Amino acid sequence: MKFADFVIAETLESARAELKRLGPSGMPVAGGTCFQYLSDRPDITAVDISRIGLRGIRHEGNDFHIGANTTLTDMVRYQAEGWVLGEIATLIPTHQIRNISTAAGNIARLFPWSELPLGLLVLDGTVTVQNDHTRSLSAREFFAARAAKSLEPGDLITRITVNAVTPPTGFGYRKENVTNSAFALVSAAAALTIRDGTITRARVAVGSALPVPTPLPALEQALEGAPADAASFSKPVAEAAAEVRWKGREGMSDEYAARIAPIIISDALEEALRRAQGDEA
Repeated sequence: MKFADFVIAETLESARAELKRLGPSGMPVAGGTCFQYLSDRPDITAVDISRIGLRGIRHEGNDFHIGANTTLTDMVRYQAEGWVLGEIATLIPTHQIRNISTAAGNIARLFPWSELPLGLLVLDGTVTVQNDHTRSLSAREFFAARAAKSLEPGDLITRITVNAVTPPTGFGYRKENVTNSAFALVSAAAALTIRDGTITRARVAVGSALPVPTPLPALEQALEGAPADAASFSKPVAEAAAEVRWKGREGMSDEYAARIAPIIISDALEEALRRAQGDEA
């Protein structure tokens, strides 16, 4: 990708106005870590939005509101009861990337290895987009529409909201990678709510061995109403995984991805189950 020009915006309004003026040739930039993977894009004008604010995390009621320019390192360092996105952020390589990659950037440019979207998909996340009017989209709507293609010139993500995770709900996240600094080969996130020994609500999403992070609604439906026991996972996980067309990357075959995916999903579910039952180990 080549830059035709570089514009530094000082306010949200000026950033939006510049992006609207530039149309398809303009692109908002905060951390800019995606550029090396967008070599097929024509020359663009980068609109730097790193100075317009939108940084920080606010805990309000049962929700966490994350400013668009909040870095992954900010998310790792943030501490509050029920906050779990930091657990995903800390596993995104590398330390240098975490220091500059932002929450909005991580979800706006979807790649197979994108990990933060998995958290939004299982934590009932919402994405707030500002243009002439403010609109909020559920994470499932947002990612189904392939965000980078659905956002219009002048649209800017301003905030991400996710649920806090407290008993009787538990969260789990697992990934398989070659080295600590490598992108995930297979990843899965899960959130389970347990009441009276029964799974009353399930949210599961997978990524890395797929074109984009993807929820598994059939598996969610199969788990809801099942006993809160790891033995309940085996059959529905196997059946759901068999319906997915897994794609191997970085030397991993499609067949190997298909074999390892059910293990990663089950591990994420088991972690969510333990934590829902009060075991943080």
